[in-house]
This record gives sequence, C-alpha cells and structure tokens, in this order.
Amino acid sequence: NDLAFLSQHIVKHRDHISIDQNVAIGEMEEVKIPRGTPDDLKLDPYMHTEYRSKLGQINYFQNKTQLQATFRFSRLASAAHSPTVKDLKELNKLIRELKCNPVQLNLFKLTGPLRLIVIPDASYQNNTDGSSQRGLVICLAEQRKPNQTGTRGSLIEYESHKINRTTLNVTVAELYALLKGYGTGQWI
Repeated sequence: NDLAFLSQHIVKHRDHISIDQNVAIGEMEEVKIPRGTPDDLKLDPYMHTEYRSKLGQINYFQNKTQLQATFRFSRLASAAHSPTVKDLKELNKLIRELKCNPVQLNLFKLTGPLRLIVIPDASYQNNTDGSSQRGLVICLAEQRKPNQTGTRGSLIEYESHKINRTTLNVTVAELYALLKGYGTGQWI
C-alpha cells in the first residue's frame, strides 16, 4: 500500500491512489552560474551538458506528476540546442519552483459508466521565437449526476508542445490542439 518505484512514491488510500516525486525533486540541484555572466552568452560545453542533464530530470518529472511544468519545460527544451545563460537562469528558476511547490497526482476510484474528457488548448505566437504552443489535458471521469456541479475524475494524460508548423492565426493553432487531442483520445 506504500511503495517507491523509479523515484515515484505511490500510496494506496481507501478511495484513491496518490503519486508524488517529492524526494527526487528535493534532491535536484540548480546549475551554478558565475556572478556577472551576461545573459546573452552561449553556454560553454560543460554548462551545456549540465543544462541538458537538468532538462532530462525535469522531463521525467513533468512527464509523470508535475503537470504545472509542461509548458516551461517545452520552452526550455526548444532552447536546448544552443542555450544561453538566460535560458539556464530560467531552468534554475523552474527547478526552484518545482522544489518549493511539487504536485501530488491523485487517481480516484471511479464507479459506473465512465467518460473520457479531452481539453485541448493553444495560443498563437506566444513563444519568444514567435511560434505557437498547443497543449491538452485528458481525464477519465464518472458520468454527470443530476443536480451536481462537479464530477469525480482522474488525470490520465497531459502535454504541452511547440507547434512546428506555420500557424496563420489563433484558430489554426486551436485546430492543431484539437486534432492532437482528438487523436490521443481515440488512441486511449
């Protein structure tokens, strides 16, 4: 009922299962940046390796339990081919935020007929390079009941990615998100 597996702490409760990565996140260290280093300076090979290493750690966390980090991880990963000191500072900031506010994932025991809820979203030219971003959240949930404002459900999939195609307006960006959400929902 209480186990650790691949840096995940999993606990079975009476009505749900909780998953966190608090211990592994707490052990993550920031990359040291020499004081006075200009923001626009490209990282040297050692610092570049450190950047990619920390990015890999965050990728594992954001992929398992840390939904709140997906957008910023995606942006930092886009800079991984040639990161600057400014990118490294953003990476360190994300590490601090993950350590201060880790998220616990709760998977609830669901009853009766279930439904899949797909919530796609996108934004147009919101990234620093002028590209657009899309994301989705997919939950498995119980059916709605009369006179009830909410319903019980569990998060089963989420992601945030840069759209690698030309988007002419916000409608096109939203359609990319909808297509990805529809395809993933069908697969699930």
